[in-house]
Amino acid sequence: MKIEFLPEPKRSTARRALGEAHGRAILTVQAVREIRRLKAAGVHVMEIAAKFGVSRSTIYDTCSRKNWKDVK
Repeated sequence: MKIEFLPEPKRSTARRALGEAHGRAILTVQAVREIRRLKAAGVHVMEIAAKFGVSRSTIYDTCSRKNWKDVK
């Protein structure tokens, strides 16, 4: 009995849209900078999330650069 393996699927080489150019982006580059500034100033995450209409996890991910890595 001979075992055959399926070939690995090819990865897309297409570039993905980053930041505001992404079709589902809620925040802007300016908003990301403001969120990081507010968090650094000690404003509570819930207050920042309410101001921008996003979740707490979005604020945490933005501040830890899990999201929006390209924004300085």
